[in-house]
Amino acid sequence: MKELKTRHAVVLAIWAVFILIFGGISMVITTDEQLSSFHAMNSSWGLVNLGVAWFLYAHHNEVFEQPQTLLQQMDHQRHIEKMVLFSIGLDLAFIASGFALQRLGHTPKLSYPAMWKGFGTSVIMQRAFLLGQDTFFYRLHLRNRLKVYPIWQHRTEGR
Repeated sequence: MKELKTRHAVVLAIWAVFILIFGGISMVITTDEQLSSFHAMNSSWGLVNLGVAWFLYAHHNEVFEQPQTLLQQMDHQRHIEKMVLFSIGLDLAFIASGFALQRLGHTPKLSYPAMWKGFGTSVIMQRAFLLGQDTFFYRLHLRNRLKVYPIWQHRTEGR
């Protein structure tokens, strides 16, 4: 479980650093307003994702440094799964918001339509990546719990 959480945080951190650097450079060198807005939003997401990755890594290291019973580990495993499912729900909500931002960019007489379109595209892309990552790690966590559950069940029945 600790290895899965570490991998989840590391993949998110790598993604965050990549989009932060690439988005920052691209935002400065592009002359297209929509593309510049896209890269600006990506850079912002890079900062947010880096903060989330740091929190995940620091929090799970703190939790796993403390001795835990098998029951506490199973409770922690279920909590992780619920949090990842919550994140999947947020990913879907943000993707819908991204489409709304893009649509807003097509509103007549609205200021800065290219900015809204660029922001919307960025939100969709960022959250689509996170949706894929969260779904992948949710499946790994679920598989991990199902692998450990028979051992836990055997130990609790043997009391």
